[in-house]
Amino acid sequence: MYGSNDLTRLHSSTVTLNAVKASRTGEKSSVLSTVFPKREYLERRYPYLKKRPYLLPVAWAQRIAHYASEKQSGADNSASGSIKLGKERIELMKRYGIMD
Repeated sequence: MYGSNDLTRLHSSTVTLNAVKASRTGEKSSVLSTVFPKREYLERRYPYLKKRPYLLPVAWAQRIAHYASEKQSGADNSASGSIKLGKERIELMKRYGIMD
């Protein structure tokens, strides 16, 4: 929907999708929920969480380390860039009445 020509755009979609989900369920969206998602969400990528849910902080650390290690030549792959782009998209969706 938003393109994936660089990792910043790809990761910012997570911020946007979390905001849309929160808007539909009446919850408050936050960047923290994007950085530290619930165990159920991470179980797909980190199957060890199914048997050992107490390792959720380890999965969060692995996830952050993975994103920090991603490199793409010529692209801004910063977390702050992803968050900024995600917030801009959220504002546009609010302006056009797509979400509250």
